Amino acid sequence: MRFIFIFLIQLTISNFASGLSRVHIITNNESMITDLSVIGDEEIYTTKGDFYEVQPVVSQDKSKFYETLNRSNIKFIDFGLNKEQEESLISNPQGTDIFNQFKSYFVKEFGIEGAIITDNQRTEVYQNSSSICDIMLVDIKISDFVQQFLAVGFFPMEATFTFCDQTKFTFETQLNVNGNTVNFQRSMRKGLDNLFNDKPKMLKDNDPLEIPNGEIILPMGEASMHFSGNLNDFEGAYELISISSQMSIKKFGVIKKADKYIIFHIDNNYLTNDWKFGEYRGEFEELRENTVFKGFILGNYKTNVEGVMILNENGIIEFEDITNGDKFKFIKYDF
Repeated sequence: MRFIFIFLIQLTISNFASGLSRVHIITNNESMITDLSVIGDEEIYTTKGDFYEVQPVVSQDKSKFYETLNRSNIKFIDFGLNKEQEESLISNPQGTDIFNQFKSYFVKEFGIEGAIITDNQRTEVYQNSSSICDIMLVDIKISDFVQQFLAVGFFPMEATFTFCDQTKFTFETQLNVNGNTVNFQRSMRKGLDNLFNDKPKMLKDNDPLEIPNGEIILPMGEASMHFSGNLNDFEGAYELISISSQMSIKKFGVIKKADKYIIFHIDNNYLTNDWKFGEYRGEFEELRENTVFKGFILGNYKTNVEGVMILNENGIIEFEDITNGDKFKFIKYDF
């Protein structure tokens, strides 16, 4: 009888561990949730659920992270999920528990307003933000189950935080589980408690974090004079008229310098505090005379977005992002 009992326990543990090992969450264009069938809506532990506590990860120095967070004006965290990963969450709705618990912790402990999980949320938040520094990117990676004692063990979790100036911090913790675990809300909460147990009192800093400004290519007065002179077909001022995904750029200018065409900032639809008029915003080189140009523009984080611009006869430019195929149209206007 005792042998049968032990065998049944081991079989249950094996099935449980196997199921949990399929819950492998990696954001930012890597693998996503493949099976969340083991997750339910109950609380994580029974009354005896904490009988065996996994040891926390070795202490990590987070002083610089706290210092940067204190300087920032973070209102939202963005998990950076793409369409495929978002659809995976929709088909396994319990998976949102992990992200919602992470969000709830940062709302309570660090005073943020919310989190971006879906593309619709991202569009709404970004279009209502005056600076990209209002948003912190968070990349969560949860690895395979590590068994320590029967069905007791943990999932290693790595969290990378990226601020608007591209400063990054990566920390590790773990999500403790046992044979009675049916969702990860409490595991996530305790994992974050272990990670940030040394959190100091956060005070508003007098030296707020800002995204660095680039070179001013053409001040307002000089731009007016330049565009009133003789220009080739590609030079001029352009305004956004069509998009296939969100785009902060509203207007930009193009001038020729040597064998390159320099893009400079004129106006934004949102994130308006991050850019100055005339600021460097990219460059292109001609592939086909007065028609096709290849290069890059600077995106929201002032990092390169590589693409191709095609100039049509009616003064319309179509820019295609070569990394994801997004397309945007701009029309030339009188500056």
